[in-house]
Amino acid sequence: TKGERKRLLAHARKVLAEEAAEAARCVICLDSEKTMLVVPCGHKCMCEPCAVALRGAGGRCPLCRGPVLRATKVYE
Repeated sequence: TKGERKRLLAHARKVLAEEAAEAARCVICLDSEKTMLVVPCGHKCMCEPCAVALRGAGGRCPLCRGPVLRATKVYE
């Protein structure tokens, strides 16, 4: 029915919006927005506080496990 279709579309939009918000979150703390780009691999996967902590600990990229030479802030 028409009402059922509207309800399903509204639910699908809500789910997509939630997934988009989750995809924008830092992969380390899962709280803040991703704002830092890992050099040299290029993954944009962390917030600034997590990037600082990871770099200080001599960490590796959380996505590809490559070396982190530095992290660069991305402005959009």
